[in-house]
Amino acid sequence: MDDKFKNLFTKVKDQATFVADVAGQKSKEVYEVSKNNLKSFDLNTEIEAIYKEIGKLVYQSHKGADIAEETIAFKVAEIERRQDEINALKNRADMVKNTTTCPNCNTVLKKEDKFCSNCGMTF
Repeated sequence: MDDKFKNLFTKVKDQATFVADVAGQKSKEVYEVSKNNLKSFDLNTEIEAIYKEIGKLVYQSHKGADIAEETIAFKVAEIERRQDEINALKNRADMVKNTTTCPNCNTVLKKEDKFCSNCGMTF
C-alpha cells in the first residue's frame, strides 16, 4: 500500500478514535446528570410528603392536640437535610456540565459568564 493511503487510513482511524472518546465522555455526562435529576426528583417528592405531615400536625395542634415542638422541628430538619442533598446533586451536575447556577434567580449559566443573562447579577 502506498504512503498516501496509509496516512489517510491513519488519519481516519485517529479521527474515529477521537469521536468515540468524545461520545463516550458525553454518554457518561448524560448518565451522571440523569442519575442526579432522578435522585433530586425523589428527594423533592419526599419533601412534599413531609410538608403534608407538618400541615397535618399544625391542623391537629389547631384542633387542640398536644403536638411537641420537637416533632415539627425534626420534620423541618428532615426537609433541610434533603434540600442540602438536592443542592449537592445540583452542584455535581453543574461540574459535569461545566455550568453554574445564578444564586439570585437560579438560571443555569456557563462557568465563564461574568454576569447572569436573566437578572444581571455579577459574579
